[in-house]
Amino acid sequence: MLEGVARPSLLRRLSCAPGMPAPVRRLAERIEGSHLATRLAEGAFWSFAGSALSRAFALAASVVTARFLGKAQYGELGVLLSTLLTFQAFASLGLGMTATKYVSELRTKDPERAGRILGMSAVLSAATGVLAAALLWAFAPWLASSTIGAPHLTEPLRIAGLGLVFTTMGGAQTGALAGFEAFRTQTQLNVWLGLLGVPIAVVGVWRWGLQGAVWATVVTAALQWALTHVAVRVHARRDRVPVSPRGWWREQRILWTFSLPALAQGVMVGPVSWAAAAILVNQPGGYPEMGAFSAANQWYAAVLFLPNALCGPVLPVLSERVGRGDGPGVRAVLRAAVAMNAAAVIPIVAAGCLASPWLVRIYGPQFADAWPTFAVVLITAGIVAITNPVGYVLAASERLWLGFLMNSGWAAAFLVATVLLVGWGSLGLATGRLLAYALHFGWTLWFAMRFVRAGAARGT
Repeated sequence: MLEGVARPSLLRRLSCAPGMPAPVRRLAERIEGSHLATRLAEGAFWSFAGSALSRAFALAASVVTARFLGKAQYGELGVLLSTLLTFQAFASLGLGMTATKYVSELRTKDPERAGRILGMSAVLSAATGVLAAALLWAFAPWLASSTIGAPHLTEPLRIAGLGLVFTTMGGAQTGALAGFEAFRTQTQLNVWLGLLGVPIAVVGVWRWGLQGAVWATVVTAALQWALTHVAVRVHARRDRVPVSPRGWWREQRILWTFSLPALAQGVMVGPVSWAAAAILVNQPGGYPEMGAFSAANQWYAAVLFLPNALCGPVLPVLSERVGRGDGPGVRAVLRAAVAMNAAAVIPIVAAGCLASPWLVRIYGPQFADAWPTFAVVLITAGIVAITNPVGYVLAASERLWLGFLMNSGWAAAFLVATVLLVGWGSLGLATGRLLAYALHFGWTLWFAMRFVRAGAARGT
C-alpha cells in the first residue's frame, strides 16, 4: 500500500480541525477526494517537514562552523566539499534517480524486478563509492597543489574522500525511499540526523578546526547511510519487494538506457561548480571570497528546500503516471508543481534579498560586505526552483539525453561568465551562475510549453 494513501487521516484531521477556515477545509476535502492529489499532498507534507528540519539543522551548523573557522578557512571547507560533490557526481552513476523511477513504477506490478533493481543499486553504489574514494586519495596531492592552489589541503581532501563511500551508497538508498514514497520515514530520519549531526559538527570544528569539520561530514554521511539502509529494508518488506543482488545483471540494460543519461544530465552541476570555484580561489584573495560564496550557498540550499520538498513526491508520481500512459495526469502534475514552486519561493526570495545586509552578519563581521552576493544567490535559487519540475518530466519520460544537452548549455554559460566576472570575487561567481540559470530557464520553459501543447494536440 502507498504510504501517502495509507494515511488519509492527515487531510481528514485538517478538514475537521476546530476553527479551521472554511476555504482551507474545502480545499482539504477536495484534495482528499482525489487519489492523485492525495498522494501529492501527503508526500509533499512529509517531504517538506523533513527538508525543513534538515535545512534548519544544516544552517545552524554552518553558522557555527563559519564563526569558528573564519572567512578564509570557511572558503577552504567550501572548496573541499565542492571537490567531494564533484567525485560523488560521477560515483553516483545516476543510481538514486534510477531507484526512484523504477521502484515507484514496478513495486506493485513487478515487485521481483523492483527488488533486483534495488540490489543492483546497492552493489554498484558500493563499488563506485570505494573506487571514487580511492581515486580521490591517490590524486589529492595533485588536486590540492595544481587545481585549488592549496597544498596544505591534501590531508583534508583524503579525509573527505572517506565519506564518498557512504554518500554514494546513501544517495542510492535515499532514491529508493522516494520510490517507495516513504516521505514520512525520511522526515523521521532527518530529525535523527539533525539531532546527531549538528553536535558532531560543532564539536569537530571547535576541537579540531578544519579537519574536525571534514571528519564531521564523514561521520554524518556514515550515519545517514546506516539509517536509510535500514529504512529501505523495512519499506521493501512492507511492500513485499524482495531486495536481493542475485540476478541484478539482468537489469543492466537500465544502466545504459536510464542511469547513464541520468548521470550525464546530473554530472554537470558538481564538476562545473567545482571548476568555477577553482577559478575563484586561484585569484588573489580567492579563499576569503570563496568563504563568502559558501556562506551564501547555505541560503541557496535553504531557499530551495521548500520547493524541493514540495516536489519530493513529483518524480515517483510522474513515473507512475507515465508508466500508465496517463498524459493528462502528467501535465496536471507538471503544472501544479511549477505553480506550487513559484508561489512558495517568490515571497521567500524577495524577503531574503531585502534582509541580506542583516543575514550576512550572523556569520561574523568578516562577512558583512558580502550581502550583494547573498542577494544574487537568492535570486538564482528562485529561478532554479521554478525550473526544477520540468527536469522531473525529462526523467519520468526517459528524455534524459535532452536534459544533458540543456545542462551542457548551462555549464558552458556558467564557466564563460565566471571567467569574465571573476574579478568581482564572490559576486562575480554568483552573477555568472545567475546568468547561466537565466539562459537555462529560457530553454526549459520552451520545452515545457512544447510538451504541454503536443499533448493537448494529441488529445492525451
